[in-house]
Amino acid sequence: RQRQMCIRDRLDNNIVWDVRTARHPEGEPWLQGGVGFAADSGENAVAAHNLFGHISGNYAVSYHLMQSDRVIAGRTGLGRRHSVLNNVFVRCPRRILLGRAEENTSDGNLFDVADDPTSFRIMSPEPKATLNLAAWQDYFGFDLHSSQAEIKAEFDPDRLELTWRIRGPLPQCQPVEALHERFPRPCPGPFDEEQWKASVSGGQGRQAFPRRWVPCPGKETGAWF
Repeated sequence: RQRQMCIRDRLDNNIVWDVRTARHPEGEPWLQGGVGFAADSGENAVAAHNLFGHISGNYAVSYHLMQSDRVIAGRTGLGRRHSVLNNVFVRCPRRILLGRAEENTSDGNLFDVADDPTSFRIMSPEPKATLNLAAWQDYFGFDLHSSQAEIKAEFDPDRLELTWRIRGPLPQCQPVEALHERFPRPCPGPFDEEQWKASVSGGQGRQAFPRRWVPCPGKETGAWF
C-alpha cells in the first residue's frame, strides 16, 4: 500500500527543552542537529500548544526542504500546509524556519522578546530572508495574532516541573483543526489555565508534568514520556 503524504505529523502539548546541536556545526541549519521539531518536505505538519525552551544551536521549529527531490507515492514533498500555532518560545534565538513561504501558517504564538533579532528564516522564494517578528508579520503575513513579552522560565528535568513568569502583551490563540478545536484555548503552550493566569498577573506559574507509560501498538514494549 502506498504511503499517503497528507498524513499529519503532529507535536502538541509538550515541553521541548535544552535540545543541543551534536553534529555538522557548519553548513545549512537542517544539517546541524539540535532542532526542537522538524519536518523535511512533506505537508501538514502541526506544532501546537508546546513550549520550546533553551534551544540555542538551531531552530525551535524547522519545516525545511532538504529532501525536496525525494519521490514518495509517485511525487515529491511540497513543504506546504505546515502550521505553528499557539506555542511559547523562550530562549530560542532561532525560532522558526520555513522551506517556503507559500501555504504555511504561523499564528497565536508567544515569543520571548529578548530573542527577536534574526530569529525567523524563509528559504524560498529567493533571496533567502532572515527576519525579526515585525518583518515576518509585515512582509509575509505570519503571526499577526502573536506577541512578544518578557518571559522567564526554568524546567527541572528531575522533578519534571516548569516554573515561569510573563510580563507583556499576550497572543490571541487560534483554533487548531488537527486537535479538533472549534474554539481556541485561552492560553498558548501546554499550560494549566489557572497557572497561566497566575503567571501573567504578576505571579509565577508552576506546573508538574508527570511521566506516563505509552505502549507500542501491537507489542509488549513501550516507553516513558
